[in-house]
Amino acid sequence: MRHRGSPLRKLHAASKPVKQTWSQPTIKGTPPAPRDSHSCTNVGDNLFVFGGTDGMNTLRDLHILDTSSHTWISPSIRGEGPEAREGHSAALVGKRLFIFGGCGKSLDDDEEVYYNDLFILNTGANLATNLKRQKQEYEAIISSSRLICMKMKRNQSGGELKDGH
Repeated sequence: MRHRGSPLRKLHAASKPVKQTWSQPTIKGTPPAPRDSHSCTNVGDNLFVFGGTDGMNTLRDLHILDTSSHTWISPSIRGEGPEAREGHSAALVGKRLFIFGGCGKSLDDDEEVYYNDLFILNTGANLATNLKRQKQEYEAIISSSRLICMKMKRNQSGGELKDGH
């Protein structure tokens, strides 16, 4: 039966359903400490886990899980990387891992600090670069191979406003 004004849409399904199952592989190496509000980014066959919080302190460590061998690696990174943070955004563009924004604690009075800084880790060279630093809230996404940053502002009533860059 055809509906007026729209073409007939067909759905094709495989005759055998795919069986999906969970597994828990044996992991080698030293895993990162338990955490939340971190980023986990796919880089080739690896997962790059950065920052987050352990519930008491914000973290700035980087761990890599080689998904082929199920081995955790704690790499040595050249350059000054991001300060400890949680709730940041991470995106991969080519071989460059972008870490943007998030929040942490100020060193002098332990107050919450929001960042709008951008760091780039060249995953081929393990070199971190800092592009900009200020105190703001941002969120980053990738769209058609472009990094889009959304500035999070608070209006007078405490609501969030977004401004794309």
